[in-house]
Amino acid sequence: MTTYDTLLLLAASALLVPALAACDDGSTARDADRGEPPTAFADLPPDQIARTAKDAVRGSGALFLERDLTVDGVSTSIDLHLDDEGNCLGSIRKDDGTASILGVEGTIWFRPDEAFWRLSDPDVADAVVDEVRGRWVETQSLGDLCDLDLVFGDADSTGERHYETLGTDEVDGEQVVRVRSTGDDGISSVASVLTAEPHYLVQVDAEGRAEGTVWLSGFGEDVATQPPPARDRVDQDELDALPD
Repeated sequence: MTTYDTLLLLAASALLVPALAACDDGSTARDADRGEPPTAFADLPPDQIARTAKDAVRGSGALFLERDLTVDGVSTSIDLHLDDEGNCLGSIRKDDGTASILGVEGTIWFRPDEAFWRLSDPDVADAVVDEVRGRWVETQSLGDLCDLDLVFGDADSTGERHYETLGTDEVDGEQVVRVRSTGDDGISSVASVLTAEPHYLVQVDAEGRAEGTVWLSGFGEDVATQPPPARDRVDQDELDALPD
């Protein structure tokens, strides 16, 4: 594996989105006491609310995603406009480092600043920083991040998930029903789902080892992207020349 590949994988590991997992066959559900009368949608079983929200998000075709997350004391944030055709535009921030992301029909480019490369792995970043010189680098390591269907796809887990309805609330003036999803590993998140149609997932709050919030908006808005100019891209020969 080249230095370049190592750094991309390290960066990608910080970008996982804590979204609602698909309901497993063996999932269990229970309703918590609600502080106010629920709507008809909020009265549904919580696993059904989760599935409906995921289907609505994937059916939108495109959305804006913002996320602030702290894992083991390391803070990362992301803002991204993505669709279900491999187009995306946004940025990642990790401590003092920033990286831009650009996706066009499934081809993904990544442009970190020097601080981001050095935060990812200070021991091997020098060769990449010297070679890349602020240009865009093509990568497949972040491809899943720019595909709406994959970001909100079915969980690749055989463990049972437990769903619990927490009641209704408001997000940006709109009524939502809040559902907690907990896996066998104890990791959980609380999703806020619009009670009015379409029942979009608009907020996810991570709990436990990963703490933070994901906000979703701009459903269905087109992602306007185009490839970076050739002079601003690192070609494959340059990447192959990087040390292992």
